[in-house]
Amino acid sequence: MSSRGRHAASSVACKTYTCRKCGQTKNVSGFHRELVNGVQVGWRSPCKDCTNERNRTPENRAKKAEIMRRKRRADPRKAWGAHLRKYRITPDEYEALASAQNGVCAICGGVSPKKRRLSVDHDHTTGEVRGLLCQPCNVGLGVFGDSPDALRNAVKYVSKIWLKLECGECGYTVRTTRKWIDVGMPVCPCGETFVCGDGGDGEDD
Repeated sequence: MSSRGRHAASSVACKTYTCRKCGQTKNVSGFHRELVNGVQVGWRSPCKDCTNERNRTPENRAKKAEIMRRKRRADPRKAWGAHLRKYRITPDEYEALASAQNGVCAICGGVSPKKRRLSVDHDHTTGEVRGLLCQPCNVGLGVFGDSPDALRNAVKYVSKIWLKLECGECGYTVRTTRKWIDVGMPVCPCGETFVCGDGGDGEDD
């Protein structure tokens, strides 16, 4: 850190400000900056804690949601660009990425439900954009914590549930569950009965 940076950090560390709502005197890091034409002129009051508490009320959440809806309706592309800024990409860069993926999810090859745009998948540590995913895959990847080991274990688990069936006459293959095998072995379109193979590793076509 430069000497200027150290001086700025130390000056902030020793400054305090009093919240006009809760009455507590806190370090200025607990307040939002007051800006005029991009220049800081002071600190906002109430403090961050009081502001967050106020914003979490149902009335304010509904009010904020309505404001965002109006902005999206007034200028959809501008609102979309504002959303993409947190991923550090532009709408044009998003469209280029979607085009490179043929407009489908990078994992399942499908699209998001209800004609939603594909979600931006990014590394939560570096912020680097990795690709575009449909909503279910994006949520699922997050649930697994982006862990390759957890995902591989999930593949092995699912592979135990599914069985690969192959027709000895024409070679046609399908996958089914053990439950349906117990009901009765399915018949191939050619008329022959399928032969049950092993479950495989889940990577067979």
